[in-house]
Amino acid sequence: MHVFGRCDVATLQRKYDVVDSSAKYSTCLDIDTVLTLSGPSTLAYGGTATLDAFLEVVDYAGYDRLGGNNLSNRMVKLQRRPVGTVDWVTWATMTPGSSSGTYSTSLTLRSSTEFRARFSPSGEGLNADTSPIVRVNVGACTSACPSSADQ
Repeated sequence: MHVFGRCDVATLQRKYDVVDSSAKYSTCLDIDTVLTLSGPSTLAYGGTATLDAFLEVVDYAGYDRLGGNNLSNRMVKLQRRPVGTVDWVTWATMTPGSSSGTYSTSLTLRSSTEFRARFSPSGEGLNADTSPIVRVNVGACTSACPSSADQ
C-alpha cells in the first residue's frame, strides 16, 4: 500500500494537527463542534442587522492537537423564525469572514425575529451543531409605514 488510509490520516491529524482552518478532517474521526451566534438585541424598524457566527472544534483533551481549532470555509446556514412561532426557515448561507472560523450575514428587519446558525458537515469527521438562539427586537415603524397588506 502506497497511500495512507483514512484512519491513518486521522491518527496523524490528531498527533500533528491539520494544515490550516480550511483543511478537511478525516472521516475516521468523530469530532464535536461548537457554533455560536451574535447580533444586536434591538434594532430600529427597517434597520440592518449583522449576525456573526463562530465555528470551532470543541476544546477537548481527547482530540489532541485538534481541540479548539477554528473551522473556516464550511457551510454555515442562518435560520430564522418570527418571535412566537416554532418553525425555523433557512434564510441564508453565511459568508466566511476575514478571520478563521468566522461567518457573517446582514439583513433588513421589520419585525422582531429569532435566529440560529446551523452547521451540518459533509464528507469529513466533524459533527453538526446548532447555535443558541439570538433574538433581535425591532422597534415600531414611526414614519412612512406600510399598510398591513404590504408587509
